[in-house]
Amino acid sequence: MIRRTPYRRATPDTSTGNNWALLGICARPDYTKRADELWWAPTSKRGALAEAIRLCHECPVRKACLDEAMRIEGSAHKERRHGIRGGLQPTQRRRLYEELERRRKAAA
Repeated sequence: MIRRTPYRRATPDTSTGNNWALLGICARPDYTKRADELWWAPTSKRGALAEAIRLCHECPVRKACLDEAMRIEGSAHKERRHGIRGGLQPTQRRRLYEELERRRKAAA
């Protein structure tokens, strides 16, 4: 998981045993220097968002990152979702969560 509060740099959070975060592309020194530019770019910066999403799709721990984001964010309001996680933007993660919830309820 990448721990971040608005307007702060992302840092790998291994306090909960999520050592997979250290294996992510976003944890590499050359990308941590660009965290705000890439993973926390405003939606108006389409080039930066596209680069971040491309890097996420190449990342060896993408699924773990997305799973963690979905677990943490859950049904959180859009204002509590930030950055690119697991290759998805906040609104995409919200839609994915809602779809998974619909499927879960339909299967119950």
